[in-house]
Amino acid sequence: IIPIGEHTFKFLKKYVKEIRGKILKEKKCKYLFITGNGAKLSYSQLGIIIRKIAKQINKNASPHILRHSFATHLVTSGAGLRQLQLLLGHKSISSTQIYIHFNKEHLKEEYEKYHPLENELYFDVYSREQKVIKGELPVGQVLVRKK
Repeated sequence: IIPIGEHTFKFLKKYVKEIRGKILKEKKCKYLFITGNGAKLSYSQLGIIIRKIAKQINKNASPHILRHSFATHLVTSGAGLRQLQLLLGHKSISSTQIYIHFNKEHLKEEYEKYHPLENELYFDVYSREQKVIKGELPVGQVLVRKK
């Protein structure tokens, strides 16, 4: 089972009807993606296609890079390691654990964004309170932060 969105599904249906069907005509093939002669599309052939398309938009890509990007996006968006393992088809969870460091980076960013000890606003208020307590600033006076 491979989850795909409606947009992708629409293009996939079009490919099956308009392209794959013309190539196969009456032949049968259990593979979804095929070559011009009806054989299954190999990993190396897929890599050639991806690199050719990437070159047209001045990018570097391969099937592996796309797979890695897919996994990274899922982890940074909050997907669990077990769900990622199933989606990637890894037999062992240890193969999937390489993506944890991306999640740690995301957690660090979230911590710095929302934790009061890392938040600029907190330091402005805390700094102001400390100056009031020490008598350096009258109660009610606002500090203006210079950038």
